[in-house]
Amino acid sequence: MSKAITISIIDNVIPHENADKLEIAIIEGWECIVPKGQYKIGDRVMYFPPEVMIPEEVANKLGVAKYLKFKTVTSPTGETVSVGRTKNVKIRNIVSMGIVAQIPESLSQTPVGTECNDYYGAWEYEAPNETEAIGQEPSVKKTRSPKSEMAGPVPKVPLFPNVVNILKRHKAFVGQQVVATEKLHGSNVAIGYIGPVGKKFIVVNSRNNRRKIPVIKYRLLERLFVRGRNWCEEANRPTLYNILDKLYKSWSKTKISTYYPSWFAGRYSLELKFDYGTNFKDTVYTSPEIIKNDRYWGPVENWKLWEKLPQMAYNNDFILYGEVTGQFKGFDYGSPESKFYVFDVSVNGKMLSDDSMRNICFGNVMTVPLIYTGEYDLDKLKAMSQGNSILANHIREGIVVRMADGSGPRLKLLNPEYLVKRDAGLTPDCKDN
Repeated sequence: MSKAITISIIDNVIPHENADKLEIAIIEGWECIVPKGQYKIGDRVMYFPPEVMIPEEVANKLGVAKYLKFKTVTSPTGETVSVGRTKNVKIRNIVSMGIVAQIPESLSQTPVGTECNDYYGAWEYEAPNETEAIGQEPSVKKTRSPKSEMAGPVPKVPLFPNVVNILKRHKAFVGQQVVATEKLHGSNVAIGYIGPVGKKFIVVNSRNNRRKIPVIKYRLLERLFVRGRNWCEEANRPTLYNILDKLYKSWSKTKISTYYPSWFAGRYSLELKFDYGTNFKDTVYTSPEIIKNDRYWGPVENWKLWEKLPQMAYNNDFILYGEVTGQFKGFDYGSPESKFYVFDVSVNGKMLSDDSMRNICFGNVMTVPLIYTGEYDLDKLKAMSQGNSILANHIREGIVVRMADGSGPRLKLLNPEYLVKRDAGLTPDCKDN
């Protein structure tokens, strides 16, 4: 769905089953609640989609101020203005996806499809960075990799193609064979096994940010274990001393350069100091426990991808694009534990078909639930975007549609019930009744 106020055409008008004084206008495929008798098929109207910030003065003139919450912000042009955000709302048990208004006289000759944000002093709403909202570090500062015999330029994981609203590319899919999968709510993660043959290494990206492997420095271990052992010895606690001593020795053996194969250590943007000598004071350590509990690197350890990726790749540049779930309020998909679901696979820069993706992932890593395969049918797909998740007894976020052969863009179609709950600030952990 476009996030711009646009001059549009009403494609259809249908009755509102639960309200005598309301109707449903269909605009660009979306349902909007309007007063009964005010609009008819073919009318040119001004369409305000969800996720647009409009000034309070404009909202009052349109008569929709009572549906918006206003706050004073600084506009993109630097002005201080009171604005409200248009949202998806449920009116008499029907979701209204935007606002319909008459076209101003001054724009009466403006062509259909013209974007009018500037005319109204409006702009697109930008959601806060999801990782910042949940207390995660949003990005990793880029520094040079440590110099070593294996040092060299670190290849980048190509960005996943933008997932666009289904109606933006609707016509290109008509008559085509498509695949629809459930859209999962979590953190987007790309795990790549890339580089020259014989010198490949693992890179983990999320939203164009390279993610460092979680580590712990020796000095922290020294404070934790050595001082702890000394305290136990002084306090005559031999049992606890023995436990700490075993833990200390165990951690001392988990130096990353020996824990993983040689191609894995120091070969990507860790920007960490590795000491291959006898002085371990500044050496960085990690362990399977630390890695598997990390949001981005967790799948590498939990699914033993550092062993499986070389076998899956066959010397190709190989990338798994997936979603990490289980750590987001309202969307646990049956378990609060972190899980990784692959939705696309790239081999040497080419996206695989859905069948090939599932075949190569089978027995190695989970894939997103498959909902539909067949000829593109927008009405069918709209119905499939609704209801509950296949993985759990909570609401479905929506679906993602793609060509069966893996080519072309990825299209998203969000569940209207999910949009209403999201826009109202509610947790979507209840059933879609």
